[in-house]
Amino acid sequence: MQWDVVVVGTGPSGLATAINARQRGLRALLLERGQFAATVSRFPHDMVLYSPRDEVQLAAIPCDSRQERPTREEYLSYLARVAELTGLDIREQTEFVGLSGHDGDFTVRARHRGEPVSFSTRKLVLATGAFCTPLRLEVPGADLPQVRYGYGDPSAYRWQRVVVLGGGNGAAEAALRLHNEGRAHVTVVYPRGEFHSRKWRWHLPDLARLIQGEAIRVLFNTTVERVEPEHLLVSSRGETQRIPCDWVIVQIGFEPGKDVLRVAGIQYDEAGCPLFDPLTMQTNVPGVYVAGSLVMGAFENPLFISSIRHHGKAIISHVLGEPSPLASSRKADDAGKLLAGYEGLKDKLDLDYLLDLVPVVIGDLPYQWLDVFHPLLSTFGTEGDGPPKAWADRCILDMLPERHFRGGVDFKGHGVSPGTVRALRMADGKLRLGEILSAIEEEAPEAAQKGLIQSVLEDLLALLYQGKLSWRPTPLGRHDRLA
Repeated sequence: MQWDVVVVGTGPSGLATAINARQRGLRALLLERGQFAATVSRFPHDMVLYSPRDEVQLAAIPCDSRQERPTREEYLSYLARVAELTGLDIREQTEFVGLSGHDGDFTVRARHRGEPVSFSTRKLVLATGAFCTPLRLEVPGADLPQVRYGYGDPSAYRWQRVVVLGGGNGAAEAALRLHNEGRAHVTVVYPRGEFHSRKWRWHLPDLARLIQGEAIRVLFNTTVERVEPEHLLVSSRGETQRIPCDWVIVQIGFEPGKDVLRVAGIQYDEAGCPLFDPLTMQTNVPGVYVAGSLVMGAFENPLFISSIRHHGKAIISHVLGEPSPLASSRKADDAGKLLAGYEGLKDKLDLDYLLDLVPVVIGDLPYQWLDVFHPLLSTFGTEGDGPPKAWADRCILDMLPERHFRGGVDFKGHGVSPGTVRALRMADGKLRLGEILSAIEEEAPEAAQKGLIQSVLEDLLALLYQGKLSWRPTPLGRHDRLA
């Protein structure tokens, strides 16, 4: 079969591009040379993302982190959940190795577990990221086992002597976490005289305090000469010193994705920055696009998930022959400002799409809260000698003691409307959000349906954002995926 779009890379920008394609009725295939969301997987354990959860979500599906900024583990789980809910077609262990053909009729060549495979597609999007291949330390002894290009679990370095090489955000995060969580003795070696204004910006107050208190040692204007079994030989202003160390953590940057650009025939400069139109993300090869941090090459990357998740909107608009979403308000004479402008784009909340995708998980709610009020929720009442009145038409607030609500029923500190109580009870971890609202439509008086449904949606989404409820993929076989 011929795909409309083949996307190489399953990070946030690649997933967002494929989701945009599917929402617009296009057939999209994702290729990943390693495991799903490999770039995010390589982040250190329990690393906290720089961006808040509402700025890293895809397809308007809330990221249900229990804190303002998700951890690596939370975001990996979220990305997998988004891929399942949107029914994306993903081929892992499939490396892009070549391209032939022309715009509208490409053949993508790849290797799946070493075996050659090919895919026919109208368009190709490269979203492999800028953090796939770390820059190597090129000094004698760099191949010794204590030299690492990531640190994984900080607790593995407890009370040990660790030297961090680099002066960017990765080095800052490593130094801070190795000290705070790993209780390691940390020294930072940096070849320049001061940290760049854009580097260490996320951790600078904490790090400045630790450096001033000599809890973390920083050697400026210092270069590495050699790695020895228990020491690091460094040079500063012509003087050489030997630093005792058990581990060397290299955080000096990443190689730009020149290989993937070259095999696609895309032109790029010395820094690995591809030639592309920032309004459409199309490269010098018609029908081939770039997305995500790959577009910045080896430059200090000013792009974050909040921006790159919207690159796919420009790509799919161009594929469909539509104007760029930024074309009416941005000029293409400053590519940097234009790329930063993608951060201003927002996912339009398509309730029909969301309701079709998202099931609801109650978590501990039925056991710790709703069971207490279950008799009230399920009891039929009477008004005088009149007919029984179903619980769905009763107001739970009329039946609960005053202490149980603050402007509404209180659930984990959040005021919940009566309609949400009924909806949560109907869900019980089994119904999709759309099915819950359908049940409300059947139960509630017609005049009250619109307001009730809106209230339920607002309350449920608020609870999800606050981490008091969470999503769960529907059990296999219960619902068909999107066609």
